[in-house]
Amino acid sequence: CHRILDLTAGDYVELTISATGTDPIVAQNGTSFIMLKANGDYASLAQTGDGSAGTANALEVIGDQDLAGSGNITTNLNNITYASGTGLLTPANTRPFLLLASLVGESNTTSEETAIELYADGSLIDGAAALIHKNNDPNEESYGLLKTLTGGETVSGRYNGGSGNKITTKKGTSFSVLDLSSNNGTGTPSAFISLAVAADSDAQTSGEKNCFDEGLWTSYSTTVHSAATGITYASETGFFTVANAGKYLVLWNVVLGDSTTSSNRNALIKKDSTTVYSVPLMVHTSFDPVERTICAIFDAEAGETFTFKLQGIRGKIAEGTGVTMVKIDDLKDLHVQSIPTDSLIADDFTINSF
Repeated sequence: CHRILDLTAGDYVELTISATGTDPIVAQNGTSFIMLKANGDYASLAQTGDGSAGTANALEVIGDQDLAGSGNITTNLNNITYASGTGLLTPANTRPFLLLASLVGESNTTSEETAIELYADGSLIDGAAALIHKNNDPNEESYGLLKTLTGGETVSGRYNGGSGNKITTKKGTSFSVLDLSSNNGTGTPSAFISLAVAADSDAQTSGEKNCFDEGLWTSYSTTVHSAATGITYASETGFFTVANAGKYLVLWNVVLGDSTTSSNRNALIKKDSTTVYSVPLMVHTSFDPVERTICAIFDAEAGETFTFKLQGIRGKIAEGTGVTMVKIDDLKDLHVQSIPTDSLIADDFTINSF
């Protein structure tokens, strides 16, 4: 779940889960919550009620009111316009944006994978596909990346249920667009990278595997969404090394398929050799491929390396598995510059602030 909300000083955000049946809910390790302050341009589309079934094997847009239902889209917009009839967003300014689309859907098939994708001006940026099985729905899949968009071009989160599959969007389906420019659009973050694998890996068995190690593919390639700045990616090892100390936002879309067993896997983020994040991932042979979104903020020192590990894959790392890393501690509020009328150093030896 993701939203852009207006908050005032002293407000609090509360996160709850509730069961609709008698079985208790147990929160697993890896459950996480991230808050970022939006200092620039942004847009948030959130579906607040269940929609209607779309068209089979058709590309639908998150936020299209015809499918979401009249009055079911809540928006929060700044310098980005929203067209309710199409679901398209149009930024006014050229900015590096974090894009995150989440589909909560019901399906009428048991085998067709549902693609979730991001588009700019009608052209595909990237995406992934997972199975929303009619006997295991509603289900959720998300996709996110960092991409510089030109002011005036449209952006959208889209989905396609595949042949014979009509997807019904449910409450919680959402699309968020967040400006990550470092100084009101005049600069980019000092460090960032965003990429995804462009093909399925070879079949993997047990053991711990590096998700972005090219050795797991016979033919390896990536789709680069934002070329690396201040972060070095080595495909021969799968290492992401940061040049400077700071706080790094990590968004990892894990897509696993062709499962040979129905059991838990583990997804780990390691900083050098230390595990800094761990979450169990259940992959069932009847309900794969599955997508899981991992998001967290980590402190790092200059020269430290991040790796993205999967334990006991017993299947394939699917096309679209991607990672975005952004140094976020230099994305700060803007302040009006004060111009003192007195001297830089006063007669009383006080150094005045300019």
